[in-house]
Amino acid sequence: MSSLLRGPSDLPFFDRGIEDITFKGADAAPDLPDRQGILAPAIAQRRMLDELMAPRNLESFLDEAVRPELPDRDILVPVNFAEAVDEALATLTSAAEERQAVDPQAARGLQRAARVLTEEVGMRELLRMYRSALLQG
Repeated sequence: MSSLLRGPSDLPFFDRGIEDITFKGADAAPDLPDRQGILAPAIAQRRMLDELMAPRNLESFLDEAVRPELPDRDILVPVNFAEAVDEALATLTSAAEERQAVDPQAARGLQRAARVLTEEVGMRELLRMYRSALLQG
């Protein structure tokens, strides 16, 4: 009976109720950082036991061979990725202009790559616009 009369601060975490958990006071956790500033999570690593017990097959070898090495994971942050794509597009465009007189075949290839990258940027912008429209309702 005395356990029912205790205050909410005396109860264990799972017995406090939803009101105490959702309406935190001054001791609440600090605000989370902006979504653009959050680093991407580390590439999922399999547990040691899974690695020991899982048989190696062709699919796992192909997966390891195709997965790129990322020396700088900060590029996976959306803002940094957009900056890297813009920089790559500028580099491709300038390289195509420089190669035009020397090697027209290589210049056409670079221009084609710049066009593909421009289309990719446009598609990402369209996706961002649709996502924003969906979130706004």
